[in-house]
Amino acid sequence: MKKYKRSYRFFLIILSSIIFTSCTVVQFKTASPKQGEKLEIFPDELIGEYVNVKKLSDTLIISKKEYKIGRVKYAKNIIFEHGDLSDRSFLLKQIDDFYILNIRKHEDEGFWLALPIKLKENVLKVYYLNLELETKDKEKQAAYRKEKLKLLKSITEVKLTSKENSKGDTYLINPTDKELNRMLNTDLFDEILEFKKIVE
Repeated sequence: MKKYKRSYRFFLIILSSIIFTSCTVVQFKTASPKQGEKLEIFPDELIGEYVNVKKLSDTLIISKKEYKIGRVKYAKNIIFEHGDLSDRSFLLKQIDDFYILNIRKHEDEGFWLALPIKLKENVLKVYYLNLELETKDKEKQAAYRKEKLKLLKSITEVKLTSKENSKGDTYLINPTDKELNRMLNTDLFDEILEFKKIVE
């Protein structure tokens, strides 16, 4: 249990402002891709040290079994949070040239959030299935959400599991690997984080 809580804190640090506080959430019924094997260690190409392109005070370190996020505080001190691949709330799988980071907010929940990760030319990008537009214009927001849902529904079945309330909508999908591949090759997933690999 302690390991789970530590790992979830890690994701809160780098993702909470984007994902878990989002008004509209798309959850996956199972970890994706369905037919993909769980990776017990991080692939060699992902192992290394990274710096957040937009926020240089944030660093990411990936080793064979562990991942760490570091944030510089008071100019000198680096505060780390970390977790590892033995965490039951964390599954890493692969489909084509994407790694899919599957995470659960609570250990006893059956639903997952899926974060595609892609490394190209030493730049690691993290994506998220976002149905919201960063705008205060409600009409633009509604139009954007409608268009994204239309595209998503054209690829896989979408169920509304929680109607709009103070916390927003929650949708559930259960795509096949073929459908997931199609989703990855559309504009459904938005880039939310970008890290540059430190090469000596």
